[in-house]
Amino acid sequence: MALGAGIQRVSYKVQEGVQVTFSTILVWWVKFMSALFLGFTFSLIIQEIMQFRFLGFLFALTVATSALLKVMQRWSLITTIVFDLIWVLVGLALKMYILLAP
Repeated sequence: MALGAGIQRVSYKVQEGVQVTFSTILVWWVKFMSALFLGFTFSLIIQEIMQFRFLGFLFALTVATSALLKVMQRWSLITTIVFDLIWVLVGLALKMYILLAP
């Protein structure tokens, strides 16, 4: 009887650990993709302004992505999604401005 309860307890802990690990990896992946996308955008802007070559672009991409990941370090998934939605709205506003500008 005690052996069955012990096995059940161990399997419950393993299942709980897998769920926590999966959610942690999911949150980190969302943060990384968000930081990578914004870092790519910032790097393209910097490359066009400063006329960098590919190595400068990679350096700017690495720095921007690392800085954004550092800022997002303590954010939850919801905070990251709200941050992404705000940047999407900013991007749409800039696109609308570019299309409507004379």
